[in-house]
Amino acid sequence: MKSRSSRRKKGSLTLSVNAIVILVMAMALLGLGLGFIRNIFGSGEDKLLGAIDDASLDNPASNLDPITSTNTVVVKKGKFEQLKIGLYNNDVTVDSPQYSFDVEGDRMGCPDDSGVTLSCPLELDVPLGESRGYGCVVNAAEDGVEGMYPCMIVAVPIGESGTILSQSFFVEVRQN
Repeated sequence: MKSRSSRRKKGSLTLSVNAIVILVMAMALLGLGLGFIRNIFGSGEDKLLGAIDDASLDNPASNLDPITSTNTVVVKKGKFEQLKIGLYNNDVTVDSPQYSFDVEGDRMGCPDDSGVTLSCPLELDVPLGESRGYGCVVNAAEDGVEGMYPCMIVAVPIGESGTILSQSFFVEVRQN
């Protein structure tokens, strides 16, 4: 009789160890899965801002059209969307291949009463004869007014010379 009871105890001990191992593995997989999902769907402003692949542009910049952008950006109140911009450096008079978006100037942006703001990378490296894609973030204020607003993006060469590039686009603000 002793042998049967000792088998039951070993069996129950083995079962509990297996259950603990399975529970630990399930928790690890759950943590990895949640981390993966958060990384994929948790792309915020920082992933929208900066250099993007030239192939993802609807209208890549070229020698004849040195700055391009998304024609219309649709953004909901209190949310943000990406504005895709293409730059092509065809200016042989530029001292350096760097541009900057004129985020501080009066020329760039949207009407003040729209509640729309732009966030763009500060320095852009565009070598002569090449094009690059960049992303700016278009924010619509929670209390902004719905409608279609004309906006302007301006890229200024860094240095003493060069051509200022500008492109107009529209921002459509919609209700949540």
